[in-house]
Amino acid sequence: MTNEVFSTLKFEKSLMDLDVYGAKHQLRFPTSIEIESYTKKSIAFQEEQLGESEIEICFEFLENMGLPREDSQKLELDHLTEVIKVLLTKKKE
Repeated sequence: MTNEVFSTLKFEKSLMDLDVYGAKHQLRFPTSIEIESYTKKSIAFQEEQLGESEIEICFEFLENMGLPREDSQKLELDHLTEVIKVLLTKKKE
């Protein structure tokens, strides 16, 4: 008789609740591919190889995570930066 041990890994999508000046939203955290894409666009912008503005790159990224563009456009720059920072640097709880 053998004792077989099976391990199971189960992953669920991580979400973040966000309140933008009273408007409630639920954003998902980016996949590794989305982080890579955002990072490449940001680096290309810094190297002046991309026609988009840096703020447009931010709006597009947040829209892909679930924040409507019209609400991301309302954010103060520090708030916009903080939301992106949290999404990109999520720590395990």
